[in-house]
Amino acid sequence: MCPYIITATKREGKILDKIIDPEKVHISGIGPKNAEETTKYIISKGAKQVISFGTACALNPFLKKGTIVIPDSIRNSEGERIRVNNIDKVLKELKNSGVKIKTGNHISVEDVLLEPKEKIDLFKRTGCISADMESFFIAKRCIDAGMSFLCIRAISDTAYMKVPDWLKNSIDNSGNLKAGYFLKKLLKNPFDIKDLFLLIDGFMRAKRSLRYVMRRIYSSLPD
Repeated sequence: MCPYIITATKREGKILDKIIDPEKVHISGIGPKNAEETTKYIISKGAKQVISFGTACALNPFLKKGTIVIPDSIRNSEGERIRVNNIDKVLKELKNSGVKIKTGNHISVEDVLLEPKEKIDLFKRTGCISADMESFFIAKRCIDAGMSFLCIRAISDTAYMKVPDWLKNSIDNSGNLKAGYFLKKLLKNPFDIKDLFLLIDGFMRAKRSLRYVMRRIYSSLPD
């Protein structure tokens, strides 16, 4: 048996098509509460290891799009920290892969980070190199249940990339685009199209890195 995967959105889940048994992939929805509920469900199914999988934003200004982040610790906004102790085998498998891999501290926040300034300020304040909205809350449930946990994320937006403030309201809880709202807002904010193209490019780069990494390591991971 192989680990279960939790990812926030269907779009991230599709990265794993034809790589992983769909029954092992669980779409939680965006945010801490959804991540916790999905982890509880997987625990009830008898899982022994869970991987938090998907994209992340960079806080470290030197991280580029497509870089794989495999944290050795994850914290929340209140400063509670969880060590991730089983990354050595994964790093060894990926040593000569050609994919850029970073380890370090990672943080799960409770809202989308929109501006470069807030991302870089968070980096300076916490030392965390990257952020998402789910991994800490998945990890906490796993540790409390005595389960093994791993986080594999890829950078989709750099520390210097801006996310238009209206974009987060254009996406539903599962990561699906609300097309009507999106087009309405884009017509009102046409100069944001450059930022949108950068975000699309970032996701595509992250997707390629994640597919390559998971093809290479998934079958060798302990359950």
